[in-house]
Amino acid sequence: PRPLPFTYNTETLAPGSVEIEQYADWTYVKGISTSDGSPTGYGATQLQTEFEYGLAERLELGIYFTYVPTPASTITGVASQTEGTGLKQRLRYTFADPGAWPVDVGLYGEVVETDREIEFEAKVLLQRRFGALRLMTNLWGEYELYYQGNKDIVLNPTLGATYEITPTVHVGAESWTRIEFPNPAPHPRPYGLGPVVYVGP
Repeated sequence: PRPLPFTYNTETLAPGSVEIEQYADWTYVKGISTSDGSPTGYGATQLQTEFEYGLAERLELGIYFTYVPTPASTITGVASQTEGTGLKQRLRYTFADPGAWPVDVGLYGEVVETDREIEFEAKVLLQRRFGALRLMTNLWGEYELYYQGNKDIVLNPTLGATYEITPTVHVGAESWTRIEFPNPAPHPRPYGLGPVVYVGP
């Protein structure tokens, strides 16, 4: 399984192996009440189920199902979430067995179809182990085609570290940055387009 929520490691499933991952995200966001126009809060959720399958040595297929509930009609002005409701398909490939190169190198490609966009995503996965310590970074970019006609380029570089306490227990921390470049570009540029930075466990 993936040890961190945003940063992908380079290890892949063995050929014929299957794995299921469940991801749930809850974020408190602010909106506006439609009844009186006052500020109000909303618990935004994103739910994702992923099925992974080892296609061949160092090559893995992933199929995702995502669901993002829409806010109730009593609230408006809520920021969009990073995901939409729909499907994703991705391949992850690692060029050599773990530790064979000074830095483990992998590639990740994904196509996303949701209720709001078609998206193409690519990542370069880099990893190095020092005993029980594992350092990882993902060089991550997206090209998003929205159904209403606008297009976005999004950069999401990540950096993470994990420490293996036992083979089944790992602790970790990571940072994640998101910056969007919409076309057409809005003026002035909204704060929400980033860069936004997260650092945490």
